[in-house]
Amino acid sequence: MSRLGFKKDEPPEWVQQQHKTMLKWVNSKLDTNLTDLSKDMSDGLILIQLINKIITEIDIERTDLKLYLLKPLYKNPKIGLQKMENVNDFLEFIRIVLKINTTSISADNIIEGNLKLILGLIWTLFIFSTSNSIGILNEGNSIIQIKDILMNWVNKHSKLNQISNFNRDWSIEINSPDKILKDILKSYIPIDFLKLDDSKLSNLKTILQFAEKLGIPRLAEIEDFQNLVPDEKCILFYLIEWFKFFELSNNFETIMKNDERRNNECNEELEYFDKTLLKINDILKSKFEYETKSLRFSNKLISINSKYENLVKQINETNVFTLLNNCDKVSQDLDSEEFKISLSFLKDELKCLSGKIDQFEELNNTINRLKVQDFKDLEHLDSAVHLNLKLFDEAFEFKISKNLILSNLLERFNQTLDNQESYHKKMDVFSKRFFESQFNERMEAYYKSLPEDSELMPSVNKVTTYLKDFRISKSNNIKISVGEQSAEGESLYPSYCSFKRNLLKFDDKLITDDNEFRTILEDMTTINLSSKHLKMFMDFVPVKFVTISPNDSDFSLSFDDDDDDSIDNSKLIFEGNRKKVGSQLSGNKDKVYDLQSFFIKFENGLKI
Repeated sequence: MSRLGFKKDEPPEWVQQQHKTMLKWVNSKLDTNLTDLSKDMSDGLILIQLINKIITEIDIERTDLKLYLLKPLYKNPKIGLQKMENVNDFLEFIRIVLKINTTSISADNIIEGNLKLILGLIWTLFIFSTSNSIGILNEGNSIIQIKDILMNWVNKHSKLNQISNFNRDWSIEINSPDKILKDILKSYIPIDFLKLDDSKLSNLKTILQFAEKLGIPRLAEIEDFQNLVPDEKCILFYLIEWFKFFELSNNFETIMKNDERRNNECNEELEYFDKTLLKINDILKSKFEYETKSLRFSNKLISINSKYENLVKQINETNVFTLLNNCDKVSQDLDSEEFKISLSFLKDELKCLSGKIDQFEELNNTINRLKVQDFKDLEHLDSAVHLNLKLFDEAFEFKISKNLILSNLLERFNQTLDNQESYHKKMDVFSKRFFESQFNERMEAYYKSLPEDSELMPSVNKVTTYLKDFRISKSNNIKISVGEQSAEGESLYPSYCSFKRNLLKFDDKLITDDNEFRTILEDMTTINLSSKHLKMFMDFVPVKFVTISPNDSDFSLSFDDDDDDSIDNSKLIFEGNRKKVGSQLSGNKDKVYDLQSFFIKFENGLKI
């Protein structure tokens, strides 16, 4: 056995993970550089420093404990007996004064370096510290309440990435912890300047580094989130530090005040232009995504209703009942040729019916997917567009084809649920009629004579099993509704007006060059705005095609009469190559960024 309390050279993985995290926590508390909790705790001095630090952080008004700092019996223990007395004194102090349960660990365990029990002790001290920090004073259930408080806080600030635990939901393999932490940051700090991309790993690394710069102790590393099931205690240690930093300490307020002071010294207008440009990008991106998904959703509804109608019609027109009656009539003579002929035809009909039942089940599954996933996505996108538009101006609208409006899609979807219920009733009638034929009872004798690998058996069993299950099942197609929308956030209307005014100064200059347009945008924004965001905005701006006229000595530009409404600009979004090809095919024509048209269309229904 090793001093850690496990088989030599084989410490469990959870021990290694927790040891790493708890070691960092102790070092962050004491500003030390400890390397091994199994060794560094043996004389009791670190434990006494740690509990004294925790006591100084406790708000006296929140507790009925009569607190005072613990002094070590021996400040420089040399022999084992002195170390033992220091550790014993520490354990007695936290048990009697702080009312912390210490029955699971002894001074011998700590001195011998039993890491498993030492980690349990550190965890207990962490719970005590956290409970008192957030005002949970009832002994025993504090960890449950801590987790509830923390989970509610995370879900409040990360509405699109809800969590239900502190292990699997924080695995980068099955979830997006980077998005969760990013959403929390964005709730308190404008972090658009962070260079994030599509890589979960890269984004998480950037966020952890940024949080550390803010002053949040780096108790977690990338590898903690790469496990399929991260260690719950490691995740809790780290997230509690986030909660304390943003909700309980003054550090965050101080940082924000300093940032605000620095921002005031810079050109505030440029930073507002950053927010405006980014918000416009978000709105238009969500708009195009909504249009694409809503059209797909609408087409699925049409297809489902048509398939349901045809399928039920085919099922009700099946020859199964005629063949069942024939089998019933001749079932007294199972060896007769007439019975075998009827049975052969019945086998084919049952196979056909089995296939239709599979289709019916697949349609039901499709409707469930539309309800729990597709419609929720549409609702989120629609809400994002409307709420973000309200940050600019209440008068700005999101105009879209009538068939694709969320409320109309909802009405049609609920009608599909009504149709589904109607089809279920028709299937129920069919199933009752099927069993009224007494097919199972009449065929029982014949079943016994069939070999187990008979082609008839799978079809018969599948159909009868499905129809039996169908008759006892209940429809759970609960209709859905659109949630209410309420805008939150600082109004961007003044910034938008200024952004528009400054950009339109260049409209008369007929911007034809991409680099020129990019330079203009760079001059109007801060260096923190990435080129990707600038390029996205440029792609959203409609283009006109102009012709160089040789009639005047200055080769002035003249617009084509049909260069505006004839161009479906929505199809040109994100299609820079098509813009270039269009310009080349037009001969002596060239594209011009139509800024005036962009703002008019943005303010009148996002007809970009």
